[in-house]
Amino acid sequence: MGCSMPPDARAAARRSAPDAADPGLAPDPAGATDRAATTAPGRPAAPPADGDAGDAFAGPSAGTAAGPPRRRRHWRRWLVAPLVVALLAALALAARGAGGPGGAPAPAPSPTAVRFDARGRVVPIRQARVITLQGGVVRALPRVPGAAVAAGDELARIESPAGATEVLAAPYAGTVLAQPVQVGDGLLAGGQVAVVGDLSELRVETTDVDEYLVGTLRVGQPAEISVDALGERILAGRVVAITLLPQQSSGGDLQYPVLVSLGGGDPALRPGMTARLRFRRVEG
Repeated sequence: MGCSMPPDARAAARRSAPDAADPGLAPDPAGATDRAATTAPGRPAAPPADGDAGDAFAGPSAGTAAGPPRRRRHWRRWLVAPLVVALLAALALAARGAGGPGGAPAPAPSPTAVRFDARGRVVPIRQARVITLQGGVVRALPRVPGAAVAAGDELARIESPAGATEVLAAPYAGTVLAQPVQVGDGLLAGGQVAVVGDLSELRVETTDVDEYLVGTLRVGQPAEISVDALGERILAGRVVAITLLPQQSSGGDLQYPVLVSLGGGDPALRPGMTARLRFRRVEG
């Protein structure tokens, strides 16, 4: 025998049943009921933020498995890339400096890298300084530098303070190498007027042969001469004179001047040019 409920009790039971029990309604998605509850009545609910949507639909594993590891990988790439570029650049520079196969060729050695025994300067076989004995005023200079002169040719006229005229002449045949005065200059006694040299033969006079090297040299010893102005050309020569008394250089060192003949004269050679010498050793 069935029990029947009063009409008022059945109505109350229907009002207390959840909406999900009604077969005509679809179930709420997760979190929809909470958001609906926080929305003011009569105002549309705000769209979910990007983070909310990701959390709502991706689940708890989406934020911990996909997000952070991806950011860490990006940071690693930014840190590793500059290190790789710097390493490659260092390797390229090292390969270029080594000058190995396929790299830039090593520069050719300079001629000055060849070892020489001494240095010197080109000098004429004879050279004389012409000076005034009385001093006075230069009145005439009939010869100019580079002019050829014979022995006794007039080089200058000097008027002394007493009114006398002094005539200066070439001591031997040669060339006027220098003339450091002009007409009208006043000179003291002993003042230099001209330099005359015999350029028929040129030699090299050393400037740095020390006491250790001079003991190994002999008159007639062959030598190789390189004049800086002539490039890589090598001239042959021989030792013609060795000074027995040393001279003090401008740096305070003692050196023994050695004269070396300069064979194979070149029109480009001039007195005063610098040269390098290598003495060939002679046995016995």
